[in-house]
Parts: sequence; structure tokens; C-alpha cells
Amino acid sequence: MRKSRIIYSLILLLSLTFVYMTGGVVPWSIFYFVLILPVISLINLYIVFKSFTFKEQTNETSYVKGDSIKYTCHLVIEHFLPLAYLTLFIRTPETYITETDDRKELFISSKKATEFTYRVKCRYRGKYDMGIEKMEMVDFLYLFKLSYKPLIKNTVTIYPKIKKVFESATKNVTISQQQLSFYNRSKGDESTINLREYMYGDSSKLIHWKLSAKLDDMLIREKENVLDSHIILAVDLKKSAMTISKRIVYEDLLIEEVIASAHYFITRNIPVDIVFNYNGIKTIHADNVNDFYKIYKILAEVPFSDNADLESVLFDFLSNKEKINTIYIFCLELRKEIINNLMSLRTLGKQLTAKYCLAENKANTYLEINGIANEKLEIAKEKESLHYEK
Repeated sequence: MRKSRIIYSLILLLSLTFVYMTGGVVPWSIFYFVLILPVISLINLYIVFKSFTFKEQTNETSYVKGDSIKYTCHLVIEHFLPLAYLTLFIRTPETYITETDDRKELFISSKKATEFTYRVKCRYRGKYDMGIEKMEMVDFLYLFKLSYKPLIKNTVTIYPKIKKVFESATKNVTISQQQLSFYNRSKGDESTINLREYMYGDSSKLIHWKLSAKLDDMLIREKENVLDSHIILAVDLKKSAMTISKRIVYEDLLIEEVIASAHYFITRNIPVDIVFNYNGIKTIHADNVNDFYKIYKILAEVPFSDNADLESVLFDFLSNKEKINTIYIFCLELRKEIINNLMSLRTLGKQLTAKYCLAENKANTYLEINGIANEKLEIAKEKESLHYEK
């Protein structure tokens, strides 16, 4: 646009020079034509801008990860006027990863409908804007520009896949058939199946005092029934300091792992509580498959937040649930505060498993030494790419 303005200024200067050098009807006519042309172009642009209409449409409002979104946009100028250039800045779930809006440049003319279709692969769960973020209309001389942002935005929701256990990156979520059958047979009764040396963080309730005194060594009783009336899945929704393109990928990975774990337990008639901190501590209880789809929908849409920390959940909620011993922790990062709370819960005799995406200062090794099972979740490589439909 700057280049066009410079060229127009030179043409106007040349026409004015032509008038002063030669005079006459023709030079003056050329000068007035050059002078009034931008005014005509601006008026045309304004009328076109006011009469311009568009309609956005997607084939669905909700999708499952792996589906394709088909987005169609219809554009029409109602009045009989010349032409204009239009640039559309389109927001899609893909642009959250690339961190740049997709641009679509169009040449539109009066009484002629323009339509284009966009196809985007659903990669990560969440709620996204899908459609025109902003539009810029330029006159046919490329001298003036008008911008417009739609007040109502089209949104789509992408639900995560429900992974089967053997597809899940986690190994610790799988319960042995021996444990499962024991759980179904006697919910709450425990029997000692093994003795081992005392480790830092073990509950004093598990110490075999008589045998320890006899052998002059601290021994811990390992119980076969490690499950209770239900299981806690504590989710950390604290937003990471990573760039949005990386954060979305890790958030998707974490939520997908929570859903896979919940589905595994519920389909085996083991109730679970999903606990997280989002505008206060929230608990979602699930006993059956119908309950599972309730938590599935909530976890698909719940956003990560700067204030949604896991520490308050671990300290204020879990430590007071004495009857619940089996707790799974899902977090993006193993922060120092989380580890300190895990150590406190470990001393209460809780069976803990931590699943995380990022770790600092060998935190995972620290947890392993203190008897807390943990696993780092890995990101699968993505091969699909955005494409247009001609």
C-alpha cells in the first residue's frame, strides 16, 4: 500500500507539472481526473464495505481428535459497484499451533458470490475459534484500507480420543488381574503379600514391628489390596509458561491420559473421583459408563489457568480422605510444591502414582527413590497437515 501511494503521488505531481508546462484543456482534464480518482475509489470502497455480507458454516460444532473440520465461507457484495480486494485472517485450531492466522486473499466484484472451503485436521482437544478473525478491504487503487472484526465468532469443540490401555503411554495405570479380582472380592480387606526394607516416606502403620524388632531391621508390609472404595485422579490445570503452540500439545497429552485412566477403571467397575482446581476445588464422581461420558465432556472443555494449581487439591482435599489410599496425580510439570505435598501424602501411607509431561532437577528420580511410582508422558509425532479444498 505504501508503494501504491508513492506511485500515485508521483503521477499526481507529473500531471500537475504537465499543466504548468503546457496548459490547455487536456492537461487540466488529466490533472482533475488523477485528483478525483482516489475520492471515487474511497467512496466505492466505503459502499462496498457497508454492503458486503458473509456467512460462515462448519459441518459440525463438535469433533473428536483425528476428525476433519469442513469450514465454508460465502461472500457477496449486494450493490452494483466496481471491485475491491479482500484479505481474510482466518483463525482455526491449526493456527493456535503455528501462532499465526491463515491469510486468504480474494478479488471480489459486485453481484458475484465468492465461496471457499477450508479443511482442517483436528489435532488437539479443546475449544477453538473457527472462522474469520479479521478482514481487511482495500480499494481498487490500493490506496485505502478498511478493517472489520466480526462480533460473533464461530467456535468448535474438539474432544480427545479415548485410548485403550495398550495404546496408552502409561504403564502404571494397568492393574494386574490378581489385584483386580482381589479388589472385586473384598473391597477394603488387606492381606500382607510381601515384606521389604523401610524406605523414606513409608507410613509407620505399615511397619511390621514384631519382625523388625526380632531382626533388628525396619521391615514394611506390602498389601495385596492396594485399591479402596474408589480411586482419586488429581489433575493439575495450572498453565505452563511454555509458548501456546507447545502448551496446547502437552495439555492435550495430559488430558488424554487422564481420560484413558478413568475409562480403564470405570469399565472395570472401579469408581473414580476426578479432582481439580478451577475456580475452586471441583470433584466429579463416576461409577459407570454414563458418568464417564460426563467427565469426558468436562475434561474436553476445561481450560488450563494460571490460578488452577494442584497443590491446594493435594493439601486441602486429598490429605483428609483417610479411606482413599490410591491416588494418581496428573501434571504438566513436577513443581517443587507438588513434590513436597506428595511426600506428605506418602507419609500417610497413600499409594501414589505421578504422571507428568515435563520434569526439572531430576524430580522423577527423587520420587522413585521415595517410593512414588512415576512416568513421563511422551508426545507422538504428528504427520498430518492443514490443506485447502479447491
